[in-house]
Parts: sequence; C-alpha cells; structure tokens
Amino acid sequence: MASEKQMLAGEVPVSPFSRLFSMPGFYCFNIVTIGFKNEASPSAFIEGLKNTLINHPRFSRILEIDEDKAKWIPTKVKVEDHVVVPDIDPTTENPDQFLEDYTSNMVFSPIDMSKPLWEIHILNMKTSDAESLLVFHSYDPNRKMALIVHLTSYVNKVIINLGVDLDVIPDPHHLCDDIVEALQMMKSVVEENSSAELGV
Repeated sequence: MASEKQMLAGEVPVSPFSRLFSMPGFYCFNIVTIGFKNEASPSAFIEGLKNTLINHPRFSRILEIDEDKAKWIPTKVKVEDHVVVPDIDPTTENPDQFLEDYTSNMVFSPIDMSKPLWEIHILNMKTSDAESLLVFHSYDPNRKMALIVHLTSYVNKVIINLGVDLDVIPDPHHLCDDIVEALQMMKSVVEENSSAELGV
C-alpha cells in the first residue's frame, strides 16, 4: 500500500546503485566534456533540453533525504537555471589549461538541493581540440568526494581523468582500466549492430 501511494504521488525510491553513491565515504561527481567543431548556441541548447533531457525522470526530480531514506521527488524544471554560459576572456593565453582548471573547480561549487542535481556549462572558447565546448556536470549531494570521473570526448579521442580518495579506492589504475574496457566493449557492440543493419 505504501509503495502504491508512493508511485501515485510521483515519488520514486532511490535505486540501490544511487544509494551506494550516497553512502558515507563514497561520493561521486560526474563531469563530461564534449568538444564541437563550431561555436555553440546557448539558446539552441536550452530549447533542445526543454524537448529532450528534462523529459527523463532523473533530470526532472529533486533528491530528498529523510534520515536514512532517500527518494526522488518530481519538480518543475526551469532549464535556464541549469545552463551556465561563463564570460570568458577571448585573450586567454592557454585555453586548454583554462578548461582543466574550470572543470576541476566545479567540484567545489555550492550545491543547490532545491533543484535537480545537474548543470550544463557552455564554453565558447577555442581549444587545441575544439571550437567550443559543453561541460555536463551532475553530482551527489554529499560533500566529501571519493571518486571524480572527468570524461573528455572529441571526434577521435576520449580522455578519462580520475580523482579518487585512496582510502576508499586503493587501486584507481585498475578502475580506469575497467572503464576503458567497458567503453571498448560498448564501441564493439555499436559497430556490430551498425554492420548488421547495413548487411555487412
């Protein structure tokens, strides 16, 4: 009965995997950087998000933690509050270093628990790999970070940077190898499916 009432109210229990990332001593920030060949249009991204991403439950719910219970609560999303367009000095001498510092400092940004826990940063700044960049930032509501995954994806290159608490994750190199292996497996599946569809 309680479960049925919860579903009718639109509340969703936090999954075991999500609860894992909310446990004391194990917290996670996710930062994904995507490079584009052309200058990015913030208004186009905002309109696109209104028709796509916020329709997914996890991007239109806030996390409510009551003692030892956690659940996702539906909420009205104002996309503009989740899109950040920083004012970047066009004369920046080292854009690549600026990007690295920018994404590294994200983990120290204040967390607003009153809205869904994600942001998209649009950087119209030319780097050695792209004309502009999109940085997707999602986070766990807790303060201490045990694992930070920074995935940078360009047309023909993927860079994975991990920041870990060695007391929690003693072998980060093994974890990085596992991530690379998982990405290679996903790539193989996509290529096989594409070949099958083309009848190759």
